[in-house]
Amino acid sequence: MGGKIDHFNNGKGPYVFRLNGQNMHLMGGLLPYQDERPKFSQLYIYDTDNEVSNRLRSAGGSEEPEGHDASIVMQLAQMLDSCNPLVKVFRSIRERAKSSNIDNLRLSSLTQALARGESMSSAIGKRIILPSSFVGGERYSRENFQDAMTICTATDRPDILTRVFKIKLNALWKDITKNGLFGKCRAGIYTIEFQKSGLPHAHILIWLCADEKFNTTAQIDTVISAEIPNPETEPRLYEAVKTFMIHGPCGSERKSSPCMVNNKCSKHFPKKFTDRTLFDQDGYAKYCHRDNGHKVIKNGIELDNRFVVPYNRTLLLHYQAHINVEFCNQSRSIKYLFKYVSKGHDKVIAALSKGGSSSGDQNNFDEIKMYYDCRYISACEAAWRIFGFDINYREPSVEHLPFHLPNEQGIIFNDDDPIEDVVNDGTIKETKFLAWFEANKRYPKARCLTYAQLPTEFVFKPDSREWHERKFGYSIGRLYYVPPGHGELNYLRVLLTFTKGETCYVDIRTINGVVYPTFKDACYAMGILDDDKEYIEGIVEASN
Repeated sequence: MGGKIDHFNNGKGPYVFRLNGQNMHLMGGLLPYQDERPKFSQLYIYDTDNEVSNRLRSAGGSEEPEGHDASIVMQLAQMLDSCNPLVKVFRSIRERAKSSNIDNLRLSSLTQALARGESMSSAIGKRIILPSSFVGGERYSRENFQDAMTICTATDRPDILTRVFKIKLNALWKDITKNGLFGKCRAGIYTIEFQKSGLPHAHILIWLCADEKFNTTAQIDTVISAEIPNPETEPRLYEAVKTFMIHGPCGSERKSSPCMVNNKCSKHFPKKFTDRTLFDQDGYAKYCHRDNGHKVIKNGIELDNRFVVPYNRTLLLHYQAHINVEFCNQSRSIKYLFKYVSKGHDKVIAALSKGGSSSGDQNNFDEIKMYYDCRYISACEAAWRIFGFDINYREPSVEHLPFHLPNEQGIIFNDDDPIEDVVNDGTIKETKFLAWFEANKRYPKARCLTYAQLPTEFVFKPDSREWHERKFGYSIGRLYYVPPGHGELNYLRVLLTFTKGETCYVDIRTINGVVYPTFKDACYAMGILDDDKEYIEGIVEASN
């Protein structure tokens, strides 16, 4: 037993033993350490066939003490088994640990064991299993999973749901990019995500052509609305907004809403009443939320225009789904938008570790390899991936453009390939980057383009490993990112964003007819890089 002992006996009065605070039982492991005898609660679990002898030895050392009646010990154990609830719990652990000496194995497996020269049946088969009746075990979880999948199949069809969502997504993408719902679309991307409940949704980002962009708030009001429509003149739109585009309720009316953080809505609802759409000081659009008396009832709470999520009338009426439409005109928010639509799935890091023994000896193992990057995949997401639907889609396509320093291109080879054959392989000198040099020699049009602009007019053929003029389609090139700490490779990338028509590495290092020894020096010559040299020379000149 453990507890707090009051030091009351430090004085000269009579001895008093008093316990205060919360009493507790300090329970050790369920099984004894190696080379140790069972004791206390371990006697209910360990070697229960010889439980009486183990109990007698625990009281008398290594040998059974004389003068102790084993029958009395057995009767006491039986009494505790029948009336003590804690003992029953420990006994249940004993039953879980019991395993039969009979193996369940197929005949073919035994035949294969004989063919391997194994004659003892103890060397094959599953000797110890954790049955599905053990709560929390692997088989228990597997059985529950199979039961849940059976219910899922009976009540819903994730395969059909994902196919229907894909059909609607394709139709929505066509309305936006091909049919010009918001205007002539120049480019667009979308990312598919799955909620914790498993249902899919899409984040879509589009760019309009220069002559189609919205320059006034009146133009924004033609495609984006954030108000409850008149239920008498537009009853169908009113029901759609009420069903799909009302946030909450939250705030003071419902503080237990999931969006509430520190007694405030994390989505900044309710909005302020405004008579017209405005741009704030940072350039963000503040949509029109008029106090016109139009209201809806949601979960028994009356809500007005301040709780309406911005929407497009045509899309909402046609698809009858939650489609939030926002206007973005800030270049500073581009990275945020891209990171938001590409943030990926939720993940958790799990670690498996091995417990120690009484002697402190542990086997060496790699703890890093015992960490697992885990993610939650719902039935709909699994079906989406099985069907091969796009998780991330972009239009136009983006072609990745590798580059490298002289004789530092990557090479792929097998472990048993001779090094001489790998080095003498002619294909290692036919990289996409080196083929750009050859294209500049062959095509006058290519000399007017940077390396990143080349895919807009040319196509790289992997079979011939050459660039050819593009006959149809459109693509955008992207140079691979290189951290600044990579030195010359980073400076080469910087130069590739400016230089055109180069036919070799020397041409890239040549600035105004001067060949510089390094790419870094060439960057300084072009004025791309700057240092403290000018300030140092100014201080030296002033001091002299």
